[in-house]
Amino acid sequence: KNYNDIENKKDFIISFIGRLEKYHKGLDILVEAINLGKEDFRKNNIKFNFYGPDDNNSVSYLFEQIKKYNIEDLISINEPVFDEEKEKVLLSTDLFIHTSRLEGHPTSIIEAISYGIPVLVTPGTNVFNEVKENKLGFVTNFDVEDIKKNILIAFESKEKFGEMSRNEIKYSNEKLEWNSIM
Repeated sequence: KNYNDIENKKDFIISFIGRLEKYHKGLDILVEAINLGKEDFRKNNIKFNFYGPDDNNSVSYLFEQIKKYNIEDLISINEPVFDEEKEKVLLSTDLFIHTSRLEGHPTSIIEAISYGIPVLVTPGTNVFNEVKENKLGFVTNFDVEDIKKNILIAFESKEKFGEMSRNEIKYSNEKLEWNSIM
């Protein structure tokens, strides 16, 4: 991924890929954070794309919250993506976000890292320390205000994305090979 042209893009795209489950994946809190920062996000053309299958009827809940907060222009809820379509989504993503309360093995985050997409993660993702220590992106507490604040910090740190991407590729090649993971 080439971050040299990020300043010239119309929109700053933040993606979530995974089960659309409001509680486990923290999407309820993420929507609250987007609502809290909606004026800043609109001003900076920051858009959020969620991809994945519905889980526990969470998609209905998410649509209700998005409508209630009048943030339909900021959040797009999409079907799951696989293979080439997922690769296309990842390559069009500027920042990958994952706000899980608890996570076993975060495959989608590992995929984003392997593509060199800077990530924003909460402690519940189980990769919080790796992201922080290896400069693979951004970390945030699991808190509405902190998530909003760190999305804006990430946006304002775009000039560091090239370096983060290189760190991620190096980290991925050294630490995320199948033999290392196993």
